Formats: sequence, structure tokens, C-alpha cells
Amino acid sequence: MKTKKLFLLSLATSSLLMFSGCSNCKFCDWASSYYKKACSFFKCSTDHKPSGKKIVTNGPIIALESYADFETKVLHSAKPVVVKLHAAWCGACQEMEPVFHALASQMDDITFATVDIDHVSEIGQKYNIIGVPTFLLFKDGEEMRSDNRVIGVVEQEAFKEILEETLLK
Repeated sequence: MKTKKLFLLSLATSSLLMFSGCSNCKFCDWASSYYKKACSFFKCSTDHKPSGKKIVTNGPIIALESYADFETKVLHSAKPVVVKLHAAWCGACQEMEPVFHALASQMDDITFATVDIDHVSEIGQKYNIIGVPTFLLFKDGEEMRSDNRVIGVVEQEAFKEILEETLLK
């Protein structure tokens, strides 16, 4: 029973790592309070605030720095675009970095872009992002697969297949 409680608490804690509240409503107050209790329980030494560090992208990946940037480079793009919404503190996001970079260098017909949701929160709010990494797929300015987004860690071949089926056909 104790193991089950620890598992559920760790699951809830990892979910809250993806949570960034508005601090204006009771739910956000509760989540913040619960998160502090979970960190206290696990004797976590991190404050879990955004680090302010940006994940540096190079090569064929575009770093989107504002919502206007997003509109110009994604919604008005002539090519299909895959946008990775991530955060510097997110372990799963860091795990997906090599996959995202590998696909960007392999798939010239698709534009690859990244958005740090801690710095450009408008995109996360507009698209109701509840966890990171989330990958939004756009073709002709419209989000594809909005009802079945790619979220979390995905194997490279499976992700490539999704991109080919969704954006290149």
C-alpha cells in the first residue's frame, strides 16, 4: 500500500512539474500548495522555477522568440511546420532534443521550430498545452492532429512516420 501511495504521489508530482499556474484561481493555489508538499515529502532541493536558460538550437531548427515570430514563421509558412513546445527544466524535453535534431536534419521538406513555454507562454495558452514536450503539426497555417497531438517522449522512427503521414501526404 505504501508503494502505491509513493507511486501516485510521484506521478502527481511529475504532472505538476508541467504545471504553470496563473496564481489567480483556487486550482492554481491548490496545485502550488500540493506541489510544495510533494517536494517536501521527497526532500527535493530544487525550487522548480523556470531557469531562464534557453535551449540553444542550431542548424535547421528555428527558435521562436515571440507570438509574432510564431505567426510569421509557422502560421504563414509555405512549408509544413512541426513546433516543439518545451521548457528548460523538463527532462522529457531534453530527452527529445536529439530526436528532434535528427529529424530536422533528415526532413528538408518540413520546417522545425521550438518554443520555450516559459518565455512565450501565449502559444501554450492559445493551444491549451497541458504538458511538455508537446509537438504541434501545422500545414497551410492549420494545426493538424489537434485531437491527437504528439506529447511526451516518442521513438524517432515512430515520430518520423507520424510527420510523414500528417505533413507530407
